[in-house]
Amino acid sequence: MDKQAWRKYLITQLKQLSTHKKVIYEQAIHQRILNSTLWDNASIVGITYAQIFEWNTIPLVNNALENGKTITFPKANPKTREMDFYAINQIDELKPGYAGIYEPDPEITTYKNKSEIDLLIVPGLVFDENGFRIGFGGGFYDRFLEDYQGLTVSLAAEFQIVKKLPRQTFDKSIKHIITDKRHLRT
Repeated sequence: MDKQAWRKYLITQLKQLSTHKKVIYEQAIHQRILNSTLWDNASIVGITYAQIFEWNTIPLVNNALENGKTITFPKANPKTREMDFYAINQIDELKPGYAGIYEPDPEITTYKNKSEIDLLIVPGLVFDENGFRIGFGGGFYDRFLEDYQGLTVSLAAEFQIVKKLPRQTFDKSIKHIITDKRHLRT
């Protein structure tokens, strides 16, 4: 399959999950990341506000805020297809932004340089065993990852992991994938 076919297939799979099944996957994924040394050692975390069919990230945000971690969200620039991350103090500092995804309000949040972010949770729809991913096709994360030096992790259900995906020269791999069943290091 090409990238577009993978996107369509995985979005359909995720949207068809029952609420009960989705919660079971999320709880296992959240438990695995929260109990990881990746999470323990991170002081500044970059994360995206999940769309309704993606794995809920709010429990991770709440955990970070309760435990003194700095949590940052991307603000997308659709013209350049680049992102800047801003630290929030509470969830209501986010508002609908590009593509309807909740983003930080730069007027009331604090800009963080990518070099300050210890752990970046990178969204995606499908991942391969080498850490390559297919996201939503905007290229925002591939651009951000080009010179990002911190740790990267993606959250996925085991059914989102495949042997090999099509890739292009600009695609960047993720170093860790945490699923409901395992922690895959690539």
